[in-house]
Amino acid sequence: MRYAWRSSVTHRRWRIASAIIVVIVILAHLFLGPAILRTVPPIPYNERHQYFKDRFVHTPRYLSRRSGAVSHRDTRLLSAERATFMSPDLVRASLGDLLSSYFETMDKLGMKETRIAHGTLLGYHWGGHILPWDTDIDVQISASNMVQLVESRYNFTVHPVPLSTRRTMFNQNVPARSPTSYLLDINPYWTTPKILTKLPITWDIANKIDARWIDMSNGKFVDTTVAHEAPSGKELQCKDGHRYPKAAIYPLSASTLDGI
Repeated sequence: MRYAWRSSVTHRRWRIASAIIVVIVILAHLFLGPAILRTVPPIPYNERHQYFKDRFVHTPRYLSRRSGAVSHRDTRLLSAERATFMSPDLVRASLGDLLSSYFETMDKLGMKETRIAHGTLLGYHWGGHILPWDTDIDVQISASNMVQLVESRYNFTVHPVPLSTRRTMFNQNVPARSPTSYLLDINPYWTTPKILTKLPITWDIANKIDARWIDMSNGKFVDTTVAHEAPSGKELQCKDGHRYPKAAIYPLSASTLDGI
């Protein structure tokens, strides 16, 4: 009986302690949260305010996840009739065209501080190729270059780009693609208030993608994130909290990825 009594007391104490912790968390949210939020402009928090969205593509045989997370195809440029399954060969052909057209266009526009990033950079590092299972292209661009794009009114501009005729690993197994146009779309929530650069992450994770370079024929895209300078001055960081030492990035140098 004595042990049962002690067990009951211990259990009661744990319940009281848990209740106190919950109360502290709620009070911190109510009093500290608004104090912080009042110092920055309103930021969307949930998926309803997510600017860029992808589309699930289902066929009797395939699910979209067979060709990547939610297929990496922009919903606005993909009607139900055009939301057909893309074969792996066609996906890779589209990725090659996206990669070359993006960097060729950015070079013409004078945007010199843009580079491959995330999964695309891992593919370059490990083997000099886009990863076989990857279904989009990831790049980063400096905050100053993004400001230039916005101030030069390149947002939501369409760029006709003749596709390369060279036969590479990207298009050797698919018919030659017709020239297509690409849409440069900049997320209106790309900017980061100065106070947020002092935090490890921002609260606008739904809009961590700052811009897209989109193939208007099939909705495939290049995801672009802006590299902001961290408070230390020695690092760059994205809105999702990823940080990069400047010394590991600069100076930038020209290179090739899968011959592009």
